[in-house]
Amino acid sequence: MSLADHMVTVNADAPPIDVTFLDDTDKEINELGARGIGEIGLTGVAAAITSTVRHATGVYVRELPVRPDAMSQVN
Repeated sequence: MSLADHMVTVNADAPPIDVTFLDDTDKEINELGARGIGEIGLTGVAAAITSTVRHATGVYVRELPVRPDAMSQVN
């Protein structure tokens, strides 16, 4: 198996996103009162991508961003 055989996920594969707006503000966080929790869902993305690269190429990527020159490393 090579990276060429790996199916790449595209936007069409993503599920619909449900966005909820809250009416209350929290001025202690910032002067606009804006809050967000979207970052919580992003914590595993880098690990998932580097795991996919490892599975497809056999190379452990230990630095971000994942670059083609990192594929020549022997791990």
